[in-house]
Amino acid sequence: MRFLKEYTILFLIIVFIIFIEIITDNITKNFLSEINGKIEELEYAIETDENEKKIEELSELWKNKEKKLEYFMEHRELEEISCKITNAKCNIENDNIDEAKEQIDEIKFRVEHIKNIQKVDLRNIF
Repeated sequence: MRFLKEYTILFLIIVFIIFIEIITDNITKNFLSEINGKIEELEYAIETDENEKKIEELSELWKNKEKKLEYFMEHRELEEISCKITNAKCNIENDNIDEAKEQIDEIKFRVEHIKNIQKVDLRNIF
C-alpha cells in the first residue's frame, strides 16, 4: 500500500513536468515564429527606406518577448540575439547595409538555434 502512494505521487510529478514542458514549448514556438516573421519583413525592406522602421519594430518586439523568455531559457542565447539586433540597428542607421545583412543572418541563425535547443529530443536530454 505504501508503494502505491509513492507511485501516485511520482506519476503526478511526471505529468506536471510534461505539462510545464508543453506550455513552455508552445510559448517559445509562438514567440520565435513571431520574431521570424519580423526578421523576414526586415529582410525584404533592408534595401528600402522602411528599413529603420522595420528594425525598430523588431527591436521592440524582441524586448517584449525577451522578458518572458528569460524565465525559462538560457540568458546567454537571448543576450547574443539582443546584441546582434543592436548591431544591425546601428549598421542600418549608418547605412552599412551589407554588415546589417550579416547581422540579420546571424539573428536568424540564433533564433533557429534556440528553437533546436528548446525541442524535446533525446540529444537535448542527454
